[in-house]
Amino acid sequence: MKKQSEKYLIIINIINIVLIAMFVSYRYKAELHAQLDEWKLVPKQERFTELYFDDHVNLPKQIQKGEKISFSFVIHNLEGKKWDYPYAIFFISQNGQVTKIEEKTVTLSNGEFKTIEESYISNLAENNGGIHVALQQPQQEIHFLLNNND
Repeated sequence: MKKQSEKYLIIINIINIVLIAMFVSYRYKAELHAQLDEWKLVPKQERFTELYFDDHVNLPKQIQKGEKISFSFVIHNLEGKKWDYPYAIFFISQNGQVTKIEEKTVTLSNGEFKTIEESYISNLAENNGGIHVALQQPQQEIHFLLNNND
């Protein structure tokens, strides 16, 4: 009988320890989380921005002077907070000449994305080069190449 009562006493003590641990962890949840975070034991959500062409397979490949090309790109905010995205679109010819097409800012909430549609009519004699889309903050850039039809 004594052995059985000792077993019950041990079980009751274990249950009490578990209940106290649950209460303490619930009551001091923020403090425990802060301490675990300080010790780098809590995984952090990665924060980043996606920048990509919407239909990369069908991007224009050739252009002639006076011809209009159209394309679209996507900015997707995964920074964990509302973010302002200043961006610039420009053409860089093979000889290094830079022609600004557009410069704007778009504001996106966390998780939000925006598809930006753009058109460009070339008035340059030299149309071999690339269309570049550049985010200023965070610094990211995407581009595609163009050749004239000659």
